[in-house]
Amino acid sequence: MRYIYLAYPMTTAETTAAAMLELGQWFRKMKRYKVHEPVYELFTEALAEKTIERLDQCSHIVADLSQTSHGVGFEVGYAFSKGKKVYIVANLTERDKLSKFITSLFGDIIYYKDGKDLIQIFDSIISSKKL
Repeated sequence: MRYIYLAYPMTTAETTAAAMLELGQWFRKMKRYKVHEPVYELFTEALAEKTIERLDQCSHIVADLSQTSHGVGFEVGYAFSKGKKVYIVANLTERDKLSKFITSLFGDIIYYKDGKDLIQIFDSIISSKKL
């Protein structure tokens, strides 16, 4: 079973959280993936320990950069440095707002309209055996 880590800000806008939660539920229904998401109940050093533990377990990370987040930035950098496959996603409304550094490092940014759109995109990625 593959582990997928979903990274999005813990103080995120409803639209981002809803889309990522839908994606997580969809991955779980497939029963081929174990999904790790932000740990909302931890706000101490235990949060960092649990985050790193989960990132170490995953083979892929899907990171929503629709909003600026130091935590998600750390998760992306950590996963990238460990050789994990990183998928950067963002809401279409944020298309021109992403960091030039991120867009140059991860050229294939996935832009989505809503959760259903995000699921369709990842269904296509899975069908092409890239995940």
